[in-house]
Amino acid sequence: MTNTFSDNILLNSWYYVIKGAFFMERLFEIIEEQLHTTGVELTEDLTLKDDLGADSIDLVELVMALEEEYGIEVSYEELEKKVKTIGDIVEFLREQGADI
Repeated sequence: MTNTFSDNILLNSWYYVIKGAFFMERLFEIIEEQLHTTGVELTEDLTLKDDLGADSIDLVELVMALEEEYGIEVSYEELEKKVKTIGDIVEFLREQGADI
């Protein structure tokens, strides 16, 4: 049985859905580890400082963890300027060329 064009599109779509779900799960794990947010329901709209209580040391540790996990170089100053929420982290990582 051969795959049709629509089968291939469907398979590719599912691949990206699953890949995105695994990415978000791992990102939430990193945030939980670095910001000590065990028991907090993480969502993309939560702010790092106000909602999760991150201070500058927490953000430096988060930067180092993101660099290690995604093989990219992240400027702390750039992250602090551009990233306010968990959703901003996702966009920031895409901009930095992370394979997400």
